Amino acid sequence: MKYNIADVQKSLRCSRNTVYALMKELDTKTVQAGNARLMTDEDYQQLHSYYFKKYPNRRPAGLIRPNNALNDSNRSRHIFEIFADSAWVQDLRSDRDHYKELLKIALEQNSQLQKLLLEKK
Repeated sequence: MKYNIADVQKSLRCSRNTVYALMKELDTKTVQAGNARLMTDEDYQQLHSYYFKKYPNRRPAGLIRPNNALNDSNRSRHIFEIFADSAWVQDLRSDRDHYKELLKIALEQNSQLQKLLLEKK
C-alpha cells in the first residue's frame, strides 16, 4: 500500500516540514504520482516508529482518539475528578446551588400565581 505524505503528516500530527526532515534522516524514497508523493508501507512503518522514538513526549494519534481509551461520559468524569478540588470548580458549584435556589423560588411563586388566577375565575 502507498501512503500520501499529507496522510502521513496527519497520522503523526506534525507538520509536513517535520515529515520531510524525518524522511531525509531516514533516506526514505518516495514515488511521484500526479501531485502527490507516495511512500511504501514499510517506509511508513519505519518513519512512524522513528518519529515516536525521536519525540517520546508525543503520542500516536490512536492513543488520544476519543473512542479509544475512555468513552465520553467516563472522560468527562475523569477530567472533572482531576479538577474537582480547584477553586473555579468550587465557584461553579456555589453558582449552581444559588441558581437552583432562585429557580425553586421562581417555581413556587409561579404555582402561587396560578392558584390565585384559578381562584379568581
